[in-house]
Amino acid sequence: MQACFAIFSACLLFCLPDTPRWYYARGRNAEGDAVLARLHALPLEHPSVQLVRDEIQDQMKEESHEKFNWWLLFWDNSELQFGRRLRTSFLINWAQQFLGINMLVYFSFQIFANLKFSPLLSGILAGVLNTAFALASYPPIYYIEKVGRRAMMIWSALGCGVCMLIYIVLTTLPPSKTTSATNWGAVVIIILYEVVFAFGWLGTCWIYGPEVAPLKQRHVAGSLGAAGEWFSTL
Repeated sequence: MQACFAIFSACLLFCLPDTPRWYYARGRNAEGDAVLARLHALPLEHPSVQLVRDEIQDQMKEESHEKFNWWLLFWDNSELQFGRRLRTSFLINWAQQFLGINMLVYFSFQIFANLKFSPLLSGILAGVLNTAFALASYPPIYYIEKVGRRAMMIWSALGCGVCMLIYIVLTTLPPSKTTSATNWGAVVIIILYEVVFAFGWLGTCWIYGPEVAPLKQRHVAGSLGAAGEWFSTL
């Protein structure tokens, strides 16, 4: 089933244009203009489109055209600390996985089965858990600019820690004290854990790294963030 979505997405990519910046960097100005106009849903001559076009081209003129120096990732004494910014992009996504979110998603059925729920009910609860996780990823779109990236990640990490502590207490009680109520309490807490994670960590770390990186190296920061997450997951 997952392969179907991947194949569908891959097919759509053949119809997707590149970014205006990429076209301009390669002298394909007409294609860059066309994409920029489509993005704004306005004619190319519109002042808003022309303003963005001029900004992109002015930034490209000011940037250095030197090749990326991989040594910056390990040792960088420059004033702007490019290496430190890129390492931050890698490490923040690397640290994201230590909150345990992938294990909860992948083993959600087994988690509920360990609470002595039937296979059918465990499957239903796993579906509820991951549906709540997906729905909770939307609210941050509206409040991230008000709260701030750093505050969201700090408070979300603390909230996840509290939820996991309560969950561990509820699931390690002696058999004489384990009841249906404690099992259902563990279900509520583990769902709340994923909701809190989605509120502060699911998407925030993906934009933090590229935002602190220099404009020319944002694509490097984005790729390092993806590498950090999957290195940590493995």
